[in-house]
Amino acid sequence: ALTLQLPSTEVLAQEMSPVDPEALQAAVRSARKELFEAFSEELHALYKQLTLPEAAAGEAAAAEGLDAANVARRRLRNVLLRLLAAPGDAAAAALAYKHYSSSKCMTDTYAALLVLADMQQPQRQQAFDHFYEQAKGDPLLVDKWFRAQAGSDLPDQVERVAALQQHEAFTIKNPNRLRALLSAFVFNRPHFHRKDGKGYQIIADAVLK
Repeated sequence: ALTLQLPSTEVLAQEMSPVDPEALQAAVRSARKELFEAFSEELHALYKQLTLPEAAAGEAAAAEGLDAANVARRRLRNVLLRLLAAPGDAAAAALAYKHYSSSKCMTDTYAALLVLADMQQPQRQQAFDHFYEQAKGDPLLVDKWFRAQAGSDLPDQVERVAALQQHEAFTIKNPNRLRALLSAFVFNRPHFHRKDGKGYQIIADAVLK
């Protein structure tokens, strides 16, 4: 799985001076698309091979094993999903949402949610709405819900984070909730360092509160 996983922008930034977060993010995005275009058939075939068969009508679904082999299978399958979602089109969103809705463990659920977070497709909101409904009453899951959105790579990311501060479940008085949204956003370098300075403004306003 690690051989197919591209280095993060944090790692790449260590080799760049001065650091250009937007250029790094664009490079990673471009690399994923090139890998998809070059190996789409192979990636789809391997993803299918690693997917547990769906249960027939009236039968119980196969359980997700916790042994090392199954953990490794899920990890590789989630890495493949990220590459297969690179186009960000309707087909990619449909695949990611199926991955999300058919998952049998939080690892797969959250991996799909992170992939959908970067897509401007209707399935993105569907998944986040569903996850939030399931997370209500569990502070740790609600924190994950905020964190996944704070790390999104969308053109209006700064505005989305600002809107999330008005959400019913957000409170600046809860350190974990504050960290889940605003600290995660700070590490979303391309958007936190947006050239118009609005990313900085969000954090400055939070500090003043």
